[in-house]
Amino acid sequence: MKTLHIFLLNALVKNLILLTIGIALLTHSCTLKNYEEHDVSFSNPDDNVRLSATLSAPKSDTLLPAVVLVHGSGAHERDLVMGNHKIFKTMAEYLASHGIAVLRFDKRGCGKSGGIYAPFDLESFSSDALAGIEFLRKQKAIDPSKIGAIGLSQGGIITPIMAVKSENVKFIIMMAGLGVEAKDALHASQLAITKAAGASESRLEEVSRYSLHLWKILVKKDITDQERIQGIGLLKDIWSSIDEESRQDFGFLDQNASYFFNELYRAEAMLEFYNYNPRETLLKVKCPTLVLNGDKDVQVVADTNLPAIEDALENGICPDYATLKLKNHNHIFQKCKTGKISEYKYIDHAISQESMNIIVDWIFKVN
Repeated sequence: MKTLHIFLLNALVKNLILLTIGIALLTHSCTLKNYEEHDVSFSNPDDNVRLSATLSAPKSDTLLPAVVLVHGSGAHERDLVMGNHKIFKTMAEYLASHGIAVLRFDKRGCGKSGGIYAPFDLESFSSDALAGIEFLRKQKAIDPSKIGAIGLSQGGIITPIMAVKSENVKFIIMMAGLGVEAKDALHASQLAITKAAGASESRLEEVSRYSLHLWKILVKKDITDQERIQGIGLLKDIWSSIDEESRQDFGFLDQNASYFFNELYRAEAMLEFYNYNPRETLLKVKCPTLVLNGDKDVQVVADTNLPAIEDALENGICPDYATLKLKNHNHIFQKCKTGKISEYKYIDHAISQESMNIIVDWIFKVN
């Protein structure tokens, strides 16, 4: 096991990590009184898409470490709003107040950014985020040897891609990233969502059979009209076991099943995404990597993905990595009770201080 992994796990087991972090943060914060925010923009040279962003920069007499925040799936703007919370805005404010510069941007085709949004265009999204890395490298207050990326959910898939593409990515943090093929991760998610809703073991077994049958249809390049009708029916049946409030929040309603099946789940980019294997990318990551997953995450199941990520990093060329499963944390890293999607909006914080403390401490340790 690599050095950083051993340090973090032992610290967690001994319940000393928060004390260690508190001391470290006191040291890092003593010369940093505040930070400034500026509206900025930068271009992706691959296709000349102009991206609109906010740079949060601490005031400091020394060169700063910096991060690009990489979005989860969805047509998100720079603040990444989920469950009534501005997740990336909260993260940027916390990181900047602790001495780390932060660039957060509107996804292409969203907010004030140019280009066309495509839900699972990993190539363009990684290229956009790398353009953000290059923007940070040109800022006088930022140390180009200390620039990394933090990705949440889909962003946790993109950050390893970035690290493999460019040596200018000096570290990455994967928050709820994938370790198994996308279709397998999504199947595990469906079961976790159903279980969180209180389904019986027999119903879970039934939903698992329906879900596996659905995936056999979804991954086909071409399907018959009969398979299309069958797939929509399976989708409705699977959704019927989810709690009503979560169904409403994510639009998992019978009247939307045809749209989800035909326009989203059968979209060309999605068909490519289903077979994406993150292991092949993770084996090639050669910068320090921190992996965080919540044990109550129903969208990216920790017990399905975290061991696979750890195995890939252990058998790859990553020089230092740490993996942590955070107790009672959901998909957006809130402290939670159930992990249900419908619970997000009722929790009084956007992201837990425990998560942010670990991130800040780790960034300073590797820089």
